[in-house]
Amino acid sequence: MKTISKISAVLAIALSSVSFAADGQWELFTGGFGSVDLTLQPASATSYSIAYSSRVTPTIGYNIASGFEFLLTVQLNGGGAATYWNFLGGLAYNFMGNWDEAMFLKAQAGVNILTTAAATASNFAWNVGVGKRFKIVDHVTYAPEIDFVMTNSSTSYLSIVPVQFSMQL
Repeated sequence: MKTISKISAVLAIALSSVSFAADGQWELFTGGFGSVDLTLQPASATSYSIAYSSRVTPTIGYNIASGFEFLLTVQLNGGGAATYWNFLGGLAYNFMGNWDEAMFLKAQAGVNILTTAAATASNFAWNVGVGKRFKIVDHVTYAPEIDFVMTNSSTSYLSIVPVQFSMQL
C-alpha cells in the first residue's frame, strides 16, 4: 500500500504541475473536492465522498482531446469507509472550438483499486461524463461535471462533481 501511495503522490504532483504544449492545446483539470455519489445499487444507501482528481488532456484533433486521469475518492457511508484509487485513460469531445465556454463529453477506462478495512481489490473501471466550462479569466474555467461510473460488474454510481477547475495551456 505504501508503494501505491508513493506512486499516487508522484502522479498527482506531475499532473498538477504546469505542462508545456509543443503543438496544439492542452488542458489541466483539477478538483472534485467534495463530490456526492448517488449509489445506484438497490442494497446501498446514498453515500458521500470526498474526492480529488487531476486530468491532463492534450488535443489530438479538432475538438477532441485524449487524456489521463488520476482520481482518489474516500467514500463514507453507514457501513464504514472505502478508498478508491482510479487510473483512467480516455477521450473527451468539446462541443465548441472555444474551450473557455464549451460543453464536453468524456469516456474513460482503466483500473480501480478499492481498499477497505477488510480487503483490497482491483477491477476494470470505466466512466462516461458530461460537463460545462464557465470562463473565470483567460485560460481558466470553472468546469462542473456529472459522471456515470462503473467500477466492476456490480458497482455503479452517479458522481456529481460540483467543484472542478481547468486551465488551458
